[in-house]
Amino acid sequence: MRHVPGPHKKIFTLWREVIDFVREKVNAHRVDYDPSNPRDYIDCFLGEMENLKDDSAAGFDVENLCFCTLDLFGAGTETTSTTLYWGLLYMVKYSEIQ
Repeated sequence: MRHVPGPHKKIFTLWREVIDFVREKVNAHRVDYDPSNPRDYIDCFLGEMENLKDDSAAGFDVENLCFCTLDLFGAGTETTSTTLYWGLLYMVKYSEIQ
């Protein structure tokens, strides 16, 4: 698809920017990671990476961490947008509840 002209190229560029953003966050977590005090999902994943570093088949690597984080972000975004959509639709239909 890289060689086919069209507007989809912008999507690929934006997708790379999002992945780079997540990688920056992961790298920042790696710098100040404290295994005795996990702060969030990324820290917990880093802990499992450390525990299973000898098992390459486990799937705990930086690439997988980035994509799992993006999946969680996307799921949260979809849930929020759907909730807002239905809330607004409900208020339009029943304007007396506003």
